[in-house]
Amino acid sequence: MNEEQKAQQMIQNMAVSRPPDNSLRPTFDKCSQCGFFHPPLPVGTICPQAPVKIEGISDQQVNQMLASMKNILVSQIKVHKITDGNKLLQELVIHIMKYFDEMKS
Repeated sequence: MNEEQKAQQMIQNMAVSRPPDNSLRPTFDKCSQCGFFHPPLPVGTICPQAPVKIEGISDQQVNQMLASMKNILVSQIKVHKITDGNKLLQELVIHIMKYFDEMKS
């Protein structure tokens, strides 16, 4: 069999219809919150890709706020050389909750 015949044989073998190898496919289910396929989330977690439904605030506005906050956080973490991310998160949550409580009044 010459090179051309080998190539033709290889092409024919590739063209044969057969089911895909499922061992290479991820086994993710469709997310009920966002509709996309991704690894499962821990129970009670809001999917970061899920659209936000808040009266008066659009999903796009929330995404812009979060992106801006990320930039500010990263900058300040570098400036202040913060190494304990868990402690930072706890402090931020406490201050944010206090802020929202004061807004209610």
